Amino acid sequence: MVTDDFFYVPAYFTQKAYNDFKSKFPNINLTDLETKVLLISEWSLELVRVNSSEIFTSYGGIEIRLIVKSFKP
Repeated sequence: MVTDDFFYVPAYFTQKAYNDFKSKFPNINLTDLETKVLLISEWSLELVRVNSSEIFTSYGGIEIRLIVKSFKP
């Protein structure tokens, strides 16, 4: 999840983004970034049809997903 302390959007990290991150920052675990600010330099948005009673970040059966393609702490 990424947030601006008001809205929440689920973030999906591509395998390439993860591999690039691990090659540049081998001593940092991805889970250590949970409360940190990330600089997302390459991204896209996806609209996905979901069951809104199961996915709290959706509205009207649609969820907006942030696809993270490149980032750094």
